[in-house]
Amino acid sequence: MKGLDPKKLMCLRIDLTGVAACVVFTLLTYFLGLKPILADRARAVAARAALEAQQAKAVKLEASVLAVRARLVEVQQALTKTAVHLHPARRVNQRIAQVAELAAKSGLKVNDIRLGPSAATPRYVGIPILLAGTGTFQSCTRFLHQLNRALPDTGVTVLELQGNPKDEFQVAQFHFQLLWYAAPSDAPPEDAPPKK
Repeated sequence: MKGLDPKKLMCLRIDLTGVAACVVFTLLTYFLGLKPILADRARAVAARAALEAQQAKAVKLEASVLAVRARLVEVQQALTKTAVHLHPARRVNQRIAQVAELAAKSGLKVNDIRLGPSAATPRYVGIPILLAGTGTFQSCTRFLHQLNRALPDTGVTVLELQGNPKDEFQVAQFHFQLLWYAAPSDAPPEDAPPKK
């Protein structure tokens, strides 16, 4: 068996040292230079994807806001066309007289008309008007129809009829509880110019 040649052994050591130096240099380059760059790139890609998702969401929200604004304009226009003007609560006697007159014109005989306890909110004062008497089914329905047309700020909360349901022309006893929506006490008078 031949021994190792010292020149070849020396070359092999130099080669192994070079390979080791290359491996160390490659590892250092990867961990100190390339790995942080790749991590930064991955974070940038994730941030870009999140940004694109947020931009898409913002576009959808903007479209939604535009649709809601358009709907708001439509509703406001409809409200101005069909707005019910609330009269001040101090006109309660006039309102009772209007309800009694409307009932009489509809063919109802009013035996009792009185007020219930009112309830104030920031937008209106609810004043219950209790109405009791006699009349036919047709005169009661006529009254309710005319009430809706003549006094749109007055609703019906309770409607009771007692009589023979088989005879629509028989006089029945009725009990209506109406709710008049009046303007709150701090509302401007009807003839006051609108605030600018």
